[in-house]
Amino acid sequence: MTLLIILWEVAFLVCVFSALVRETAGRRHAHLLIVVSFFAFPSGGLAAAQETTAIVGATLFDGTGASSVEHTTIVIRGGRIIAVGPSPSVTVPPGALVFDASGKYVIPGLADMHNHMGHVGFGRAVNSEIAPELLSWGLTTVLNPAGVWSEYDDAREVSASGLPVPQIYHVGQIFGAPGGWGGNGYAPESLADVHDAMDELSERGADAVKLVYDDVSQVFPRSLPMMSREIMEAIIRSAHEHGLKAFVHALELEPAKEVLRAGADGLIHAVVDAEVDGEFLSLLRESGAVYMSTQALFEAPPDRVAFVRRLIEIGPDGLAERPVYEELLTNERFRSRPNRVSKAAMARANLKAVFEAGIPVVIGTDTGADPGLVPGIATHMELLLHVEAGIPPADVLQAATRNAARMLGREHEWGTVEVGKLADLLILDADPVADIRNTVRIHRIVKGGVFYDPAELRR
Repeated sequence: MTLLIILWEVAFLVCVFSALVRETAGRRHAHLLIVVSFFAFPSGGLAAAQETTAIVGATLFDGTGASSVEHTTIVIRGGRIIAVGPSPSVTVPPGALVFDASGKYVIPGLADMHNHMGHVGFGRAVNSEIAPELLSWGLTTVLNPAGVWSEYDDAREVSASGLPVPQIYHVGQIFGAPGGWGGNGYAPESLADVHDAMDELSERGADAVKLVYDDVSQVFPRSLPMMSREIMEAIIRSAHEHGLKAFVHALELEPAKEVLRAGADGLIHAVVDAEVDGEFLSLLRESGAVYMSTQALFEAPPDRVAFVRRLIEIGPDGLAERPVYEELLTNERFRSRPNRVSKAAMARANLKAVFEAGIPVVIGTDTGADPGLVPGIATHMELLLHVEAGIPPADVLQAATRNAARMLGREHEWGTVEVGKLADLLILDADPVADIRNTVRIHRIVKGGVFYDPAELRR
């Protein structure tokens, strides 16, 4: 059996390398193409996407809202779940590869729905270098709300490359005001401009639309121009006409209400200028829009040293030696941005109010927007910050799984551990429902039915 596996691996490498290097000749991520097959061994057994694999014995948190179930079996074939339930009720097909997960915990793969897939201040390449690292932290899905077509194209190439990376959704170029935040994307000055831009987004296959309806005075020392209400309403209306959801950057209460009245599908940052009120909560509830806090974005800048020490504290053993942490702890240019000091508490209070009102909360970090948001581990910090804001761990896990899928209308594809869904799973060494910090204790990552060792991915 060992010899057969070795021969299969050699043949697989030759095929993948020869085909993909030809296809990607001259592109900057060709050097990553040969890594795929080395990670496909769960405890010595091969688990390619086309194989039938059974995960046996774990306690399952399936993300549907049901309580965790002990001693379960999950059967995977063709990258999807074909059976799941208590072990006595699930038959393992003859010849299936069996992964003994006794004493482990299985949850859906995590989604970070506001992740720019970069690390600002460190010259890290977007997508091609960051994506495998994100997967190593259990992020099986990300939404990149970036703003230039080169990033969009790079994300598409990486997604199709066969590399061990998350499922990447992308908004393409974003909408902003001329001279305003986001104005380096689309900056429409007329309704015709809006429709032309939306036609391009739709034709190029964007997964959603992002617009900035904000003067950024809450996070920067000066205000920038803000788009008109007429243009904002036209963008949201046109997005819906093209079958796309529209998500909005609006950090102030009154503009946030305006976009919700216009039919926005969600807010991708917390409201930070005032406490949310009953009208705001009613608008969220009636529209079915989601709420994203990006809490870490407001917690990190006021004291990055303290924030990074928290990252080290919650991370697995050995990560404290990462050079990026030393740089963040010692380099003066990374230490603080005092203008955000007062925003974290308001963001936290409003997050709790929204959750208690029954509004669907979704996890997003804005990784790539601040040096303290170290890719991957920042998402786990976001989970912890949600718990510290008063949200129970089980609900926080749903915010990073089921709610994330619903945000994009993809709940029939992923986000929960159910028959027919993509086999995007985390096998953990400890119970995240008991302590949300256990999400970093990743034993194996399963992406599309393929098993990965997180330590190997990071190396």
